[in-house]
Amino acid sequence: MSDQENINGSLMSSPNQEARGPVRKEPSAALSRLRHRLDDQLTQAAGRLREALVGDNLNPTAAFAERPLQDNARDTGAPALPDLPAYRGVWYPVYWTPIPGSGERITVLIVAKGEDGQVCMRSTISDALLEFAFGNPKAAALRQMFDYVEKMLPDWLESYESRSGTASGAVPVTGFTLGVARSSCADNVRQLAAQGICLDAAFADVTFADLDHCQE
Repeated sequence: MSDQENINGSLMSSPNQEARGPVRKEPSAALSRLRHRLDDQLTQAAGRLREALVGDNLNPTAAFAERPLQDNARDTGAPALPDLPAYRGVWYPVYWTPIPGSGERITVLIVAKGEDGQVCMRSTISDALLEFAFGNPKAAALRQMFDYVEKMLPDWLESYESRSGTASGAVPVTGFTLGVARSSCADNVRQLAAQGICLDAAFADVTFADLDHCQE
């Protein structure tokens, strides 16, 4: 047989060898040890779980029957979650647009109102920040404008809440907008205002102690 015939025969036999699939290799010793180790760990874990369920020679059904689940917690051995605060209400952000029509909004005031009618308002922009951002003459004028909005806001808020079906309301001062009400619960109306400051006022430097003297 010539060399060319040997080459042709090898080429013709290659597809048949590939059709039979790859040769199966025996698992290595390391892989076998890993499998045995996993089996041992699963067996130990199952044993510990069985002991936890059975307890003092009780069957799992009896063990669960003696420890009924609470309404607000799973039987995981952890303490039950505390109840939510009973005081409920809403808080509103008041946005200010420095450049009319730009779409930029800065939260300058948070007003919280409890279901009992208590109201707490707090400015979220300090005098130091206003002076740093806008300079002294303009900062003083802006502070007067913010104080005026804060003073008149309770009346505007009452008028706003009387309009049902309104998603957002506008404060009748150019550049100011009353945001959407956010429902929440807390220990008192000051904590409602604190939630609004934490969640919707990036430039606020108000401490929780300052809220004890919030405008009500």
